[in-house]
Amino acid sequence: GFNYGAFWPNQTGKTYDDFLRQFKLAQNLPNAPVRFDSAHLFTCIQFGTQNEPISAFKAAIDTNTSLLLGLWGPGNETAFTNELSALDNALTQYGKDLSNLIIGVSVGGEDIHRKEAAADDIGQKIQNLKATFSSTLQRSSSYSALFSKPPPIGHSDIVPFATDVKDVDFIGTTVYPYWNNDSIVRAVQSFSESLSQVQSRANGTEIWITETGWPVASQADQGAAKAGVAELQKYWRDVGCTLFGKVNTWWFELEQDTDDHEGINWSIVDPQTGQPRIDLTC
Repeated sequence: GFNYGAFWPNQTGKTYDDFLRQFKLAQNLPNAPVRFDSAHLFTCIQFGTQNEPISAFKAAIDTNTSLLLGLWGPGNETAFTNELSALDNALTQYGKDLSNLIIGVSVGGEDIHRKEAAADDIGQKIQNLKATFSSTLQRSSSYSALFSKPPPIGHSDIVPFATDVKDVDFIGTTVYPYWNNDSIVRAVQSFSESLSQVQSRANGTEIWITETGWPVASQADQGAAKAGVAELQKYWRDVGCTLFGKVNTWWFELEQDTDDHEGINWSIVDPQTGQPRIDLTC
């Protein structure tokens, strides 16, 4: 699948229509090696609200898009409580139409890397969330009635911290040779080395690639790493094609719908044409 932000780079919240269009676009990409019908959401909260469910939920239901849910901010009690409330409200509103699409829950994302949460604290929140699935929602129905079994619950972080949280159902890791300052020529080796590091510490727990990709534009090079369409094409072929259909993977990203960090654009779709910048064939 793809990663999807809650807002556009100009800080306007994405609407139901935005998510609906994106999910349909992802599922109908020309020459795609697999059907991209899964979404990794970083938050369950509609942008600009306290705890209203994100409009992506309804769009996912209407397009049969599976969901890896992100619960943002486990290091901030208020923010995390709002995430749980949004999820609670959504499950109350949509019931099994939503719960049947949830294939996993990531408690936080790169929080240890950003020094915004400790591994032990995230781990405790994961255990609490697991317990919640056998308790009742704040309103009427229960989690246990919505899920035949609890979805896998884990955490996602960069390679050095990916295995710091214990007793998880999956290990989510974000792997970016670009951020390792590695050239596109060395990208395969860089990715393989990063994944091997996580595997060596995973103790058999399943590893999910919650983010990976290569930028098409940037204000400056990242060491030996250069942004460009040709580089994205090579990374898609050399790395992406070894993952698609084999490892749970969410690409970053379909369109530019997250913070405009240092002028870096990771989108595979050209906003002018609405078509992929590259040949997606594997």
